[in-house]
Amino acid sequence: MKHLILTGATIFVAVLFASAQSIAPSTINATGGSAVLAGNTYEWSVAEMTLINTATASNLVVTQGLLQPNATISSIEENNPLLKSIKVYPAPTENILNIAPSLPEGSTLTYKLVHINGQIITENAAALSAGNELQTIDMSKFANGNYILEVKQTNTKQAYTATYRVVKQ
Repeated sequence: MKHLILTGATIFVAVLFASAQSIAPSTINATGGSAVLAGNTYEWSVAEMTLINTATASNLVVTQGLLQPNATISSIEENNPLLKSIKVYPAPTENILNIAPSLPEGSTLTYKLVHINGQIITENAAALSAGNELQTIDMSKFANGNYILEVKQTNTKQAYTATYRVVKQ
């Protein structure tokens, strides 16, 4: 009888001080791990389900399925002034995609629309005498899907490149 009481107390203490995996974007795996090698983080898991289901709340994302990458903007993109100087709209688009720059006078704006499979759809370069000339791309003849818009701005002092995700409906 004393043996059972000791075992019950041991289990109670173990449950009291046990902790689970945090939910700061993480997954619950049967086993796995994470390692940093040469500045790169590698994560692996064993015995995860391949079905993916995501439930979200205002400050919580729970995903069932394979490891999901944490999509963040790199510090290079955060400090890129071109992202604040060019507006691409509407998002998503059906017919016309607008590129509205607010750049220094005499800048050159080069843009390239690339299909998600890597095929270049259209590209153009425009000399912006005032720096704010609206550029348009007729998307009506393209298939619905995801595209990448690569925009490059150059002037006599500097050059910046930014990418935008474009959805055609």
